[in-house]
Amino acid sequence: MQSSSAGLTPQQEALREVRDRYERGILDYDTFRDAFEQLLQTSDAAECQRILAELPHAPMDVLAALDRTSSPPAAIPARHVTRLPPHRTFFTLMGEINRSKHPWKMGEHTTAVALMGEINLDLTIAALPPEGTLNVALMMGEVRITVPPNVSVTVHAFTFMGASRAIGERSEGIFAYVNDDAEAETATAQHHLDIHVFVLMGEVRIVRSTATTTLPARA
Repeated sequence: MQSSSAGLTPQQEALREVRDRYERGILDYDTFRDAFEQLLQTSDAAECQRILAELPHAPMDVLAALDRTSSPPAAIPARHVTRLPPHRTFFTLMGEINRSKHPWKMGEHTTAVALMGEINLDLTIAALPPEGTLNVALMMGEVRITVPPNVSVTVHAFTFMGASRAIGERSEGIFAYVNDDAEAETATAQHHLDIHVFVLMGEVRIVRSTATTTLPARA
């Protein structure tokens, strides 16, 4: 792990490192989830370093792969296969749908619906399908969706009265609509998502994750 960034605790820096390895495909979902949960339970710098030291690291994986060129590839254990449901639905009448503190799984078709409140979906800590659809509807409040750098997205976001911001596009006022195709920021896109958001009154924010993204503190 690199030296701590200004303003981040050792726990937050370790959480960011684990998420970065997951986004780059170094960690499978189960390994990522277990490490993330362990880090949420400790704020000790030495323990955070120990957890990171036990995780796969890209350069070591490459060397190991070269050493195994003469051997047949081993079968992937079933527990390392991330199985995603065809459909997932999140619903609240009044309140919050928050998937930003713990690893979670999308479905191939995922729907989040709320009458009043907030919908916060962090896709950087989610297991994603190679091709998926995300539908979000909110009558009054705020929608925030954070997209990993290795995911390309097609966004259709409409706010009857308020503001819609989707990565590179922005619209405000009455009938605020944005339509954006955003390619992945990494060399090879690992996923593509179609994102459809409707808000009657409020705000839509769809953003790319960055190195300075603040991760949740200890739960």
